[in-house]
Amino acid sequence: MKKTASWMLLLFATVLQVQAQSQTPKSLGFPGDNFNLYAALKVFQESKTLEAFERAINDPEKK
Repeated sequence: MKKTASWMLLLFATVLQVQAQSQTPKSLGFPGDNFNLYAALKVFQESKTLEAFERAINDPEKK
């Protein structure tokens, strides 16, 4: 009986884990949905001034 309950619990946990990983994040439709904070931090670290950072973030060619 304990083995059956353990296997069922393990199977249930596995199904939940697989289902959670298969869901893709939904876009909310806001302008900043695709904004990458790690990329912004990298640009900020590489910029010498705040103005250079602002220009780099707002540059449409760099996306």
